[in-house]
Order: sequence, then structure tokens, then C-alpha cells
Amino acid sequence: MKKPASLARRLSRVSAEEKTAKPIEITEIVKGAQCTAAYIAQLTGELATLANGARFANLAFLLARAQLEAELSSCQGK
Repeated sequence: MKKPASLARRLSRVSAEEKTAKPIEITEIVKGAQCTAAYIAQLTGELATLANGARFANLAFLLARAQLEAELSSCQGK
């Protein structure tokens, strides 16, 4: 699975002030439910590492849940 530019690389370019002042926007979408779980697991790991765990791990979990719910809803609507 090919992933868009690394979130970790982009976040490392942001100053410490900007990290606390601006919310992190994740706009990358992986097409196909089969690769979504693997992508989210990788993203969760990157975010948890960047923030020493707690804060971004919870954010990644919420984003993963929202994305999977949206995909499920989309699949059920077809």
C-alpha cells in the first residue's frame, strides 16, 4: 500500500508554537476498506510516537473510528 507523504515528516517541519496553536488536519483518504485498517494502524503509531502517546493516540482512534463509520455507511448505502 502506498501512503501519501509522511505525516511525521510534515509535522516535524511545524514549529512547537504552531503545533499547540493549530489543530492537526488529516485530509488523506485511502481508497478501499481493505487497506484502511493497516493505514490507520500505521498513522496511529506515527501520531503516538510524535506526542509520546496519550494525546494523539486518542485523536488517531477517533479519526479511525469516524473514517471507518463513514466507509461502512457508504457501503451500506450502495
